[in-house]
Amino acid sequence: QSTPAIGTKSGLKTQKQIRPGKKEDFIKIPIYQGEINAEGSRAIYNEHVYDVIISGEDLPALLPENSDVDLTIKVDKSEKMTVSAFFPILEHTSEIVIPDDATKGVEKKWLQEEIQKTKQSLHILQQETNDTELTKLEDDLKGLEKDYENGKESQDTRKQILNNLRKVLRKLEDKETVAEWPKTEEELKDVFYRLETNCKKLSGGNIDSEKLTSLVLQFKEQIPQVIKEKNVKLAQELIDNMRSLDFAIIKEVHGVKVEISYIYSFHEDFDMIEWKPGTKQQARQLINEGLRIANDNPTVEKLKPVIVKIFGLMIDPKSVSGGDDGTHVIG
Repeated sequence: QSTPAIGTKSGLKTQKQIRPGKKEDFIKIPIYQGEINAEGSRAIYNEHVYDVIISGEDLPALLPENSDVDLTIKVDKSEKMTVSAFFPILEHTSEIVIPDDATKGVEKKWLQEEIQKTKQSLHILQQETNDTELTKLEDDLKGLEKDYENGKESQDTRKQILNNLRKVLRKLEDKETVAEWPKTEEELKDVFYRLETNCKKLSGGNIDSEKLTSLVLQFKEQIPQVIKEKNVKLAQELIDNMRSLDFAIIKEVHGVKVEISYIYSFHEDFDMIEWKPGTKQQARQLINEGLRIANDNPTVEKLKPVIVKIFGLMIDPKSVSGGDDGTHVIG
């Protein structure tokens, strides 16, 4: 993208409270720079530019945990970068100019952690599949670990290790996609079946029945092509969209009590639910957020996106029951 340029990101949440005047209370916002089509890609595939730090010394009042943060990043013609963080609850904006000499190097600790995370992902996949090519990737990772130990003090060596790690990770992600597809296909069909069933049950309410039937038909027409291409990303988008529509139906039939029931079901069955690798902590945070909403003027609009995100972290969403009657009516 050419300069000047501007980008925004809304809907972010703080993970802890920030007390005014306290330097030890802070938010760290890592800034990465990527290629034109890098949006939505993992941080490891982009170049780390700078860590923006906003502490209690920068804020006029207490910033509660789980507060909204809206980010704006501006790059002027001279490529100077400015980050603005707006906190709606405080009606306050913190603006940080990233130094011209901001380091773009590869940090030792970060690189070591990325190697370990890749090893963990590989180990999990080895347990799930019998793909012999994974042994080659395991050997490659062992080689990168050895290179790291021998040359971690060199910035050039760390950059080379990172480039090689990206190659291994891309191959691993391809393998994960192949292994993930059967589960994704089953989930896609199951979510559509429940949507179609709930659509047929709907009578009256504020939903336009003809429009609803048309939307369900559109989903039905898209599914065969997605299955043919084995497109995991597009399948997940369809699943999320169908679940959102399903929530609209449930809202008309049951109201907010169903969403509250799901949140408490997630909470009570947390340790029995199979969470996707590396997502258990995120799931716990989302459930805690849902519990807070459920206990403070809950609405469907507040709870729905939280529940959709939680379902997205599950290996087998069908295993979760919810609703006052114990039936599972949404995916």
